[in-house]
Amino acid sequence: MKAESKVPSSGELQANAITLRHVLSQGAIANGPLASVTVALTGAAFYGLGALPFAMLAGSVLILLYINTTYQFSKHIRSAGGIYQLVRAGLGERLAGATGTSYGLANLLLVSANALIAPSIFDTAAQALGWNPPGWTWIAVALFTMIVPFALGWYRVRITLDYGLVTALIEVIVIVGLCAYFVIHAGGHNTFSVFNPHHARNGWSGIGVAMALSSVALGGADNVLSLAEESQSPQQTIKRSLLVVQFTVVALYIFAAYALVIAWGPSKMSGFASSGAPLLTLAGHVGGTALLVIIAVLALNSIIGVNVAINITVARLIFDAGRQGLFPPAAAKTHPRYRTPTVGLISCLAVELFATFVPEFIWGIYTGFLVVVTAATAGYVLQQLITSAALIGYATREKIHEITFYYVVPALACLFLVYSLYGNLWPFSIPVSLGVFILLGLVLIVGVIAGFRTTGNSVGHNGILREPRS
Repeated sequence: MKAESKVPSSGELQANAITLRHVLSQGAIANGPLASVTVALTGAAFYGLGALPFAMLAGSVLILLYINTTYQFSKHIRSAGGIYQLVRAGLGERLAGATGTSYGLANLLLVSANALIAPSIFDTAAQALGWNPPGWTWIAVALFTMIVPFALGWYRVRITLDYGLVTALIEVIVIVGLCAYFVIHAGGHNTFSVFNPHHARNGWSGIGVAMALSSVALGGADNVLSLAEESQSPQQTIKRSLLVVQFTVVALYIFAAYALVIAWGPSKMSGFASSGAPLLTLAGHVGGTALLVIIAVLALNSIIGVNVAINITVARLIFDAGRQGLFPPAAAKTHPRYRTPTVGLISCLAVELFATFVPEFIWGIYTGFLVVVTAATAGYVLQQLITSAALIGYATREKIHEITFYYVVPALACLFLVYSLYGNLWPFSIPVSLGVFILLGLVLIVGVIAGFRTTGNSVGHNGILREPRS
């Protein structure tokens, strides 16, 4: 029997407000097919080089091992706090605070990475149309990619998610069509050598980072967890959305990674990431200016969608942390009409602005992007590592005897994730690695604070739906 869903008087989310299609939309736009090809896949290419398809294949194994963790947890615990509450159930308050911080910061840093790469997309399209934008336009484009998602997140999510599902489907059709053309046009140049890990930067070490960055490109499905308290029939809705979104994304991106490397040239991949918008360059070769501009507009819209989904997720995480006592009670306030976590949204925007403009001021757009996206990747990997361990802890405590999916698979995920995290930490280089250590320091600080500030024992209250153990 489900526990009663209760929240403090400071605010509550709207129950039964969304259906399966809205939750699917959250997972789809959180992945942002064109945005991921442009941003996360570009970052992975910096390390993976000609072995990018191999790195994507390894990243697929990593993300599928991890999605088992969220899928199994979704059978028992569903909360707006998402990852924070899963770890809280398995490993307690201290690690829940640390993991929630890692997950939240990783997501918000991805918004900043999007904001730093979006000007390259805009500039490429503008120059194709014969206009050379002035230097200040990057600020306007970056602000646009953050302010618009903030505004959309302020209102009810239902209409936004309906729109997001349509645009995500259009993006998938465009990517499949372009990549199919690249593969067919390559003819005899198609090769399996792109699955040789030795073609990566620094060999296996580069594969470790590229694998993690690939898993970021493949990620997004776990964002559906944050909608559990607002969706109809959450048990079935969340589980189905996790599987449908994740397997679709994996198939799409392995194909895309192969096609893009073949089209660019495996031996020329050192210039892929530094080109700013390689997909647009290839699109221009295929269909000229018109196709390039169309893809650019869709990619910018995809970035907006990703940022909307991230704000939805992290704002609800902050909301839940506020009602649990980790954050001040004001964090748990919602809009009196729209029932959205407004304090959480404002907090998200503040972090995004800081993490966009400070790195750019210090290192410039390109290096600043690498600093931010590498730190985001480390945050995701650390969160996935602890959450996978938390599933084992939860299963042990609840005496769940399903060995394969509650013990063996998460243990394998932990092994892969440890290797991937090592690849993010070593070899250490300035300034790219600096963001990783700053993030890890913040995670450690919040974890310590969580042990002293958080109240309550585990789960089953404050808006959490908890199923009886199996």
